[in-house]
Amino acid sequence: MITFHRATYDDGFGFSCMQAAYKLGIRGRMDYSPQQGVTILAEGEEESLSAFIDWINQHAGLINHFNNQQLNRQPFNYKEFDIYRHTA
Repeated sequence: MITFHRATYDDGFGFSCMQAAYKLGIRGRMDYSPQQGVTILAEGEEESLSAFIDWINQHAGLINHFNNQQLNRQPFNYKEFDIYRHTA
């Protein structure tokens, strides 16, 4: 699970992140809102996940409270990478 807060949430980063995930073969989901920040659940090969985390660090802009935590759980077996923007 990857979590962080960004300075802005209206700059297209979510869509760019989804494109990067598809390019790297990452499956999962991104939940985000200005109040709760960004949470990404990602599944994929170790090398691809590492590249995805590097991509996030290079493209997310001003972020704080970045945390990358490997969860010991059964995989969700996501079929794709989805974005969920919470507005309320």
